[in-house]
Amino acid sequence: MNHLNQPPQDSLFTALRPFFRIDQRRFTVLVALILAIIQQRSVVLNNLKATITLPGSREMRYQRLLRFVQFLIPEEMYLKFALHVLGTDELTLILDRTNWKLGKRDVNILMLSAVWEGFSLPLMWRFLPHGGSSDQRIRKELMADFLRHCPQVHIDGLLADREYTNSRLPGQVTN
Repeated sequence: MNHLNQPPQDSLFTALRPFFRIDQRRFTVLVALILAIIQQRSVVLNNLKATITLPGSREMRYQRLLRFVQFLIPEEMYLKFALHVLGTDELTLILDRTNWKLGKRDVNILMLSAVWEGFSLPLMWRFLPHGGSSDQRIRKELMADFLRHCPQVHIDGLLADREYTNSRLPGQVTN
């Protein structure tokens, strides 16, 4: 069947299922959540509970969303999906640290992304337990994990901020 003739939820189910081998109930929530985020243009769960296509009252849907976001999808599942979207084994990688405030809490993330059609597509990340820059050990671990999961990928280049200028990481990527 042509995916264009299917309802969006069915098409997304078909497209994502080969990559996300998780319990059917969680997978159903994942698909419904993606569609609700697109429809609402928001990631605020309290806003999504009104339109997400899950059974039950708004409060039951909200509780189901809260349980879902506490579940950690194994990173290799997302990584395989992202590499499929990229459609190539040759990547230009981006290493960047970003930080936000979530209420009063600092969220500090070291992100490894790939250049994709003028955008940065996240591949893997690590939450940093502190403010400020990442250290060499965490950067090496992130790259080692990526290379372990993706030995077939050829890295064309690595782009990074000035905080990495004294880093030995570029040499380690090619070694």
